[in-house]
Amino acid sequence: MKSKTKKRFMRLGIALAMVSAPMAFADVEWDGPAGGGIDVAANWTTDTLPNDGSSIGTVTDANTVYNTHNGQALAGYNVVFNGSSTFTNGAVTKSSFFLGGSTTTSMTFNDTSSAFFARSGGMNLSVGWYGGNAGSFTWNSSGTFGGLNEFWVDYSGGPGTYLQTDGLVTGAAKINVGANGTLTLSGGT
Repeated sequence: MKSKTKKRFMRLGIALAMVSAPMAFADVEWDGPAGGGIDVAANWTTDTLPNDGSSIGTVTDANTVYNTHNGQALAGYNVVFNGSSTFTNGAVTKSSFFLGGSTTTSMTFNDTSSAFFARSGGMNLSVGWYGGNAGSFTWNSSGTFGGLNEFWVDYSGGPGTYLQTDGLVTGAAKINVGANGTLTLSGGT
């Protein structure tokens, strides 16, 4: 009897571990308001920010912004934009939007999702920033990607990765690829 009880407890322990393990690294879905900030934890289903080390955040058919960077890096986020979602850099006071910095950052655009990096006088997008932490930007969308004045892949040590498989990217007067940058155009224009 002791061995049967022991086996039951072992099975129960394994079952609980299997159920709880995915929750520790659960992906999060957008449930915030239209135009809400991706940097606000309450706008995600688990009230936690999508972090490259533990979860992927998915936005589908919603408008989102990132207002608080003020020329600093969007660091530690892993966000996928699906459907017809739109991402903008929001109200900024500086002309650069960085992916990377203190931790790895990843943004992916699928389906017909769009991104606008608008600012009076032009906007720079830098994928991969100071500190050697990676930034990646993937464009798999037939949506609109615009508003750029200058586009960097690896801005001073990245590394940065840009992959485009679809769609039309417009507005960059200058494209720079640094020593630790990779720009791959396998589709789109």
